[in-house]
Amino acid sequence: MSPILRLHELDLLRGLACFAVVAFHFLSRGPRGGDMPGATMMFDSVSRYGYLGVHLFFLISGFVILMSAQGVSARRFLASRMVRLYPALWAAATVTAVTAWIVGSRRYSVELPEYLANLTMINHWLGIDYVDGSYWSLSFELHFYLLMAAVIFFGMIKHIHWLYLGWLAVSVVNLVRPMHPVQFWLAA
Repeated sequence: MSPILRLHELDLLRGLACFAVVAFHFLSRGPRGGDMPGATMMFDSVSRYGYLGVHLFFLISGFVILMSAQGVSARRFLASRMVRLYPALWAAATVTAVTAWIVGSRRYSVELPEYLANLTMINHWLGIDYVDGSYWSLSFELHFYLLMAAVIFFGMIKHIHWLYLGWLAVSVVNLVRPMHPVQFWLAA
């Protein structure tokens, strides 16, 4: 198998997306939510749109995932994705939980069952809160990876453009007439 081409432009876009998300949290969301007393709101008019960096990350991920899905089995695809996601989640969730336990804040409390459920990355499927709200995006990534693994498993990768068009059509119908089970699988 030939190595995957590295597109440095995507690295630049990832950097911009990361900067946008950090700016959103530290220059807009944090001060507006009262989490950063004394912080200035001087940059809020621009940084409030930094949440769009997450959407840019998802667009990049969708593009890159198609490259990494070429010529691999569903099992190998999932294994490569899990190795990238789970260790970082385990470390971050542990730091978050331990910090919450040490600080003992009511606002940012973490219970042991909640922490353990978060380590699976399917806590949202179980109706269990995230130990840190920012982890929601990992759950959606896992969801997307499972869908892509199914596409690979059933040999549909060569028809991915038709699958995406169908997904978009069902999403539009769902927008007009929401359907809960469909929303779940659309990751809507």
